[in-house]
Amino acid sequence: MYALRSILLALSAFCSAPASADPTDAEVAALRQALEQVEKGPLSAWPAIERQYRGHALKPWLDYAALRRRLDSAGADEVRGFLDRYAGLPFIPALRVAWLRSRIERKDWTGFLAFHEGEDSPELRCAALVARLDDGTDDADLQAVAQVWLSAESLPALCDAAFAELERNGGITPDLAMDRIGRALDAGNASLARFIARRLPAESRAQVEAYADFLVAPDNRAARWPAEPLAQRVAGQGLLRLARRDPGQAETLLADLATPLGLDASTQDAVRNAIALWSAASYLPASAARFERVPQRAWDDRLHEWRAREAMARADWRAARAAILAMPDALAQATRWRYFRARVEELLGLRSEARQLLAEVAGESNYHGFLAADRLGWPYALCPRELDDDPSRRARVASLPGMQRALVLHRAGRQSWARMEWAELDPALQPDERREAVRLAAEIGWHDRAVFSLTSGTDLQHYGLRFPVSYKRSLVRQAADRSLDAGWVAALIRAESAWMPDARSAADARGLMQILPGTGAEVARKLGIAWAGSQTLYRPAVNLRIGSAYLAAMRDRFDGNMALATAAYNAGPGPVLRWRSQRATDPMDIWVETIPYAETREYVARVLAFSVIYDWRLQGTARSLSARLGQADSGETRSFACPS
Repeated sequence: MYALRSILLALSAFCSAPASADPTDAEVAALRQALEQVEKGPLSAWPAIERQYRGHALKPWLDYAALRRRLDSAGADEVRGFLDRYAGLPFIPALRVAWLRSRIERKDWTGFLAFHEGEDSPELRCAALVARLDDGTDDADLQAVAQVWLSAESLPALCDAAFAELERNGGITPDLAMDRIGRALDAGNASLARFIARRLPAESRAQVEAYADFLVAPDNRAARWPAEPLAQRVAGQGLLRLARRDPGQAETLLADLATPLGLDASTQDAVRNAIALWSAASYLPASAARFERVPQRAWDDRLHEWRAREAMARADWRAARAAILAMPDALAQATRWRYFRARVEELLGLRSEARQLLAEVAGESNYHGFLAADRLGWPYALCPRELDDDPSRRARVASLPGMQRALVLHRAGRQSWARMEWAELDPALQPDERREAVRLAAEIGWHDRAVFSLTSGTDLQHYGLRFPVSYKRSLVRQAADRSLDAGWVAALIRAESAWMPDARSAADARGLMQILPGTGAEVARKLGIAWAGSQTLYRPAVNLRIGSAYLAAMRDRFDGNMALATAAYNAGPGPVLRWRSQRATDPMDIWVETIPYAETREYVARVLAFSVIYDWRLQGTARSLSARLGQADSGETRSFACPS
């Protein structure tokens, strides 16, 4: 592999140093400090920084940071010049919106309209309305305001001035109010419907309140409603919501309301579909009967899948096979369902038919393909591709300005900016150039670019790029200390953070193994690790130690079963204990497929498949997937081969 020194081949000099092909850590630290100075330091520091970085690859971002900071005092000509000079760079849309917002704060409507280019957020749409109304009101403007007012969602306070003008001109009629109420109810927004209903006469307002109440807590008083289109839509919406919480009550209420309200066939079909779906997803005893009550025209792929899962959960192999055979061809031919058709045929004694299907599936490099290979005793199918070493291609990709900016921004800790640059660059690259870009990113630890850029076709066979091994010494040591399967730990990291040590989820899980701060603090205390707050989890060695200890605890809690422990890592041990107690005798591959949570079901399959690929990366052979599922001798191993 080429040395890192070639990554930033055409990068200009940092500060006053001679031209450098590869900025040192000190030079990157200087850039990071310069950005911080531009954003938070004295404004008087900017002229010197501007001179130092003139001509530098990241000068546009420094200019952007400087202008953002003093946007309130900038002139329109300066902003226009900046937008023109850097047109096409990824920060331009954000800067334009920031400038528009500064015009809104100043109520500079002329300036706003001069820069507005149809940006479609509710805030900017309303600002455009207010700006046009500021020049005088005409019918076209009022019609535009009315269209915005009809939103099914609450709108920003900025819109109020435009809506007040619409109301002064008699534009918010009872019919328009009912139109918006209908849209709000269709979207399930009961609170907005109640708010708008305050404009209506008492009798109409009471009816809207009844509709809103039904969305929140459906009951059979709706049978007394007028059989009008809005009542029918609300009934359908409320019943769909109820079916998720209580399929039995939804079924009873559908029978009570269908005739009095004149619910049409499509509404009843949708509700029956939802009743059957959520009955099956909860594995309720009435599920099979409820499937039978769904008309054929109302079936969709999700319902077909859940009919098969529900039958498998009951160990009704004939019903499961019938459900798979009844699937639309495209669904039935998916790897997942060909594998499970083979499994239920095995359980029904149809071994010849099962073996033929397993032989087809075993040629695929995925979770179900690996399981099929286990059942046949075959090697795992893996046909890896390697990116050849092409110095001219590498130099060409490394010299792209967007690539230079993206890589240095990543090193400087500006991840959101780096991702913006990558998003602009990626679509313009040819396949091998994209792979080269991913390799360049990986060499500086930016591993998630492979996850997001190599997503289809032959890209998927570039396993070396798509499945990096970073912090290998710490990973192997922690796995050994906890008697964990190193490939499993690596697979979980790949699924959780794509090897990004600074990853942070919407739920506040942090670091390589995506540990919640509360869990991290508790495990750190037990291990005697110094805890300096949530930021501790961004230290790779510490995160690996805490995450491995937690994963080992889940393994021990579930008697060494990796599938159950992986599910618990994702969903928590409580749900997994409940699911396992409900279906304790299911074979583990079937149990995984019948996990009620789609996220956890896919997560377990993904992590276990990744563990096989990481075994290939780490040692060239794999512990069998069936062994990881607890379905075979734990010492069983598999080799790899590319099917001819």
